[in-house]
Amino acid sequence: MMVIIYSYSIYGDIYASDSCNNYLCQLHGYFIHVFICAFYYSCVLQAILRLFRIVFYKQKRLQSHHLFFIGIIIQWLISFLYILIHLLTKDFEYSSFAHSCWISFKNIRALFQALLIMYVGPISSVCLIYAYIIRYTRQTIHIQQQRQILNRRDILVLKRILIVVLVAMGIGIATVFTLMNYIITNYLISIAYHLQGLSISGGFIIGSISFGFITPQIHNIFKMRQRRVNPATMITITSRRPH
Repeated sequence: MMVIIYSYSIYGDIYASDSCNNYLCQLHGYFIHVFICAFYYSCVLQAILRLFRIVFYKQKRLQSHHLFFIGIIIQWLISFLYILIHLLTKDFEYSSFAHSCWISFKNIRALFQALLIMYVGPISSVCLIYAYIIRYTRQTIHIQQQRQILNRRDILVLKRILIVVLVAMGIGIATVFTLMNYIITNYLISIAYHLQGLSISGGFIIGSISFGFITPQIHNIFKMRQRRVNPATMITITSRRPH
């Protein structure tokens, strides 16, 4: 993702700045925003999966891998189709400072809509699902011990997902502050788009690493490596009888 974000910036620094101002630059900005949107909606999908496993655990059809696969397809369709609206309305504008195309800070309407759909919507959904699951588990006291153990494990994973989303959004808060500063003072700082790209890259790095640790399959691989021990050397002790 960092390579995609900064490829145009490096190219623009080497060659003339206006050489990047073309339709390919807009496609570059389009795919960046698609990946950002898909990342946050994947967090929503993980939260919905935990909701099905804890609250609707008796509905076996909601536990199927096919349903989760359909959810992944819907997640990417939402990302591609929603960001396509910004591409068709030409909201991606070339920045001579960053040598790449972003939704301009001066386009308050488009940027506010993008923040609402790509950031506020997913994080609000994850928080609401997490709050509902916590309330459900506290109300259902008389459940099997095995189910309680599974619920606690899923709640722990969901809590980690929520932390990952909050951290990723916290790093990307620079975009929000830059937008608010422009609305209030009508002044856009020269490093606004560099700051936006850096915050997004940092959010993706932390999010990717964190998701690696909270994903059970990857987490089990690290645990298996830690549990590996060197083969023990067998020592044969022979006892001698006294003469």
